[in-house]
Amino acid sequence: MEKEKLQDYQIPVEIEVLSQDNKLQVIWSDGHISPYDGDYLRGACPCATCKGNHLPMEIVKIFPIKGVSLLDYRLEGNYGLRILFSDSHNTGIYNFKYLRKVCRCQNCIEK
Repeated sequence: MEKEKLQDYQIPVEIEVLSQDNKLQVIWSDGHISPYDGDYLRGACPCATCKGNHLPMEIVKIFPIKGVSLLDYRLEGNYGLRILFSDSHNTGIYNFKYLRKVCRCQNCIEK
């Protein structure tokens, strides 16, 4: 079976901040729906300051940062999102490949 390429299916078609639930919901072009908790995304921040280095983030080392809310986002080019959190942090750019990789929906958790 041939591997699917990122651009073939992992492009957001809809992104919404669900403020009351502290969630970011992404609907991908392949129909997959990813609901991200704000505190989980803050803990998954891919910036060098949060990770402590410039190496890729290890999924098993992501811990939610409780008490932090997701406020807004903005697109970064055509490859990712910059997210603003209630602790004023906004330096991490979540590229779409990484964002899809850290999806915590039931289907992705079971994989």
